[in-house]
Amino acid sequence: MFVTNDRLLEVAEGMQCKFEFGNLHSRSSLREVASEAQEELRDLGLPTRRSLAFVVAKMAIAKWHEAIVSTQAELGPMAG
Repeated sequence: MFVTNDRLLEVAEGMQCKFEFGNLHSRSSLREVASEAQEELRDLGLPTRRSLAFVVAKMAIAKWHEAIVSTQAELGPMAG
């Protein structure tokens, strides 16, 4: 089954709650995030190939760091 980049991005965006409220955080290893991504892919009925999970994990980490930088910018110079 082919999975588009847009669909992978949706999965990565859906994982952001795992960073906000779950067991993932800024210092989570790529392996930890990929494991969570693989579960997310499984739950959505998508292929659970490890390589695909790592792609989603990298996207999710990038989105999380983007959210951190955005929040720091909103808070101004006292944020960081």
